[in-house]
Amino acid sequence: QKLLRDQLVSARRETNGRAGSSYPFRAIGNIRSCYTERNGTPRQPFLVEGARAVLSLRDDLQADITEGLAKYSHCWLLYVFHRNTDLEKLLYNDGKHVKSKVHVPRLNGGKLGVYATRSPHRPCPIGLSLARIIAVNGRKITLGGCDVVDGTPILDLKPYVPFCDSVKDAVAPAWVDSDYAHDPLKMSKVVMDESVRKRLEIEWSHVKASALSVFDTFEDLVLLIQQALLLDIRSLHQRLQAGTARAKEGKKYQLLVDHLDVRYTINTPGEVTVVGVEPMSTRASPQEAGP
Repeated sequence: QKLLRDQLVSARRETNGRAGSSYPFRAIGNIRSCYTERNGTPRQPFLVEGARAVLSLRDDLQADITEGLAKYSHCWLLYVFHRNTDLEKLLYNDGKHVKSKVHVPRLNGGKLGVYATRSPHRPCPIGLSLARIIAVNGRKITLGGCDVVDGTPILDLKPYVPFCDSVKDAVAPAWVDSDYAHDPLKMSKVVMDESVRKRLEIEWSHVKASALSVFDTFEDLVLLIQQALLLDIRSLHQRLQAGTARAKEGKKYQLLVDHLDVRYTINTPGEVTVVGVEPMSTRASPQEAGP
């Protein structure tokens, strides 16, 4: 065991004069999340309180490994950004494709060093998120408020300990504050008429019957959609394009949640209108979603 530890610690692979270490960690389990795709997944935990996810630990881990966890209200999740489009380049190209700066959505695309942000596109693509513990049943842990996409491999789970995890005199830039006055992502209203709501309920009932949903009730799903769309989940490119003369009136965008494709428009600044819903199995891709 000591030899193995020494080999892990001292492991070096020379690449163009730069030394790097790698460690063979195995995920403890995977997340089943209401966020079926990256599109619509919040950029931070608890931006959408109604989010739901279930962490299923590996079968080879003893069920009593979670004993005592239910006494905590929250936990930290360490995980891999496995859906990054540049993941393969990061892992297999010796850091040649690592970007030092990223576009920040809350700064309307302004650039900052990646370590001044929580961007998933990092030299080591590991995420850290806080989640509310709803229920603990052996190797299954139901979580709320998390910002993790479906299928995410979890590397570790740690309980949130208020006395040492909460820093009273912590300081951060104004643009990351919850009530940032110039936040371009805040929406004022989400509208869903009764016919769309009924269609949503019908489609969700099929998802629920297939045991794919992470929600207990239809109202939980409606709450999630309303909370998620109060943030502008569109990409920076989509937001900037919407403000040009080439923008299409009534253009539809997508929120992909709980195996459903929810379509919406933003015709009035700050006002989101949900206009339709389809099962994801028959949906068009985001690029194909027409006006």
